[in-house]
Amino acid sequence: MMNKEDPTAEKRSNVQERGGITAREQANLMPKTINELKELQAKGRKLLIKRKYIKKQRYNNALAPRIKTDEEIKAEKLQREKDIRELSPQIIYSKYYYDKNHEYRHVVLPENLARWLPRPLRLLKAEEWIELGVYQSSGWEHYMIHAPEPHILLFKREKDYLNKYGDHNPQYPPEVIEARKQKVKEIQEKKRLEQLQKQQEQEQKQEQQQQMEVEESTEATNISDIPPTNTLNYKRIN
Repeated sequence: MMNKEDPTAEKRSNVQERGGITAREQANLMPKTINELKELQAKGRKLLIKRKYIKKQRYNNALAPRIKTDEEIKAEKLQREKDIRELSPQIIYSKYYYDKNHEYRHVVLPENLARWLPRPLRLLKAEEWIELGVYQSSGWEHYMIHAPEPHILLFKREKDYLNKYGDHNPQYPPEVIEARKQKVKEIQEKKRLEQLQKQQEQEQKQEQQQQMEVEESTEATNISDIPPTNTLNYKRIN
């Protein structure tokens, strides 16, 4: 008997020679010339460039800040002033706490007042927290931001600052500083008048006492001028 060749084995060997591609698949492949490949590459580049340009343009439009109208700016300013005027009494000031070199405190702003903090968050100057209604004595510095709680302002200053330097630059608005100065002047004037009144009363008491002493001394001299009664009787008998 003649040995018949296995047709499946021949097909497997042909597939292996072609790199795993069957004859039918190889026939369906269209040969690409160099020019066609260049054209495809050029089209792909154009598509990529177009997509990148569109994406970048949309991204820039999304980040571009919207310009507010004059009416919006005016309404925002009025709302800010209203919130500061109404909510500043609700600001909570902590007690002082210390380390070796500094004293610290934190100030808690109401939520509707904290929305007027500058964005992005940053350390505030004295003028900025005064505008928000935070009033303090001299020497405080906003030194740190706690990002999860931006409505809590953290302050520090040198230990025993007021004892060393005094309240030379209180962190208050100008009108409040002027009112405080006027109040201090009124208190000083009141004390001066009280001291003047006490001084006048003391002088009057001294004058009255001196006058009483003079009257007593005059009475004593008058009594000494009167001769004794025994001598008068003796002269009459003689």
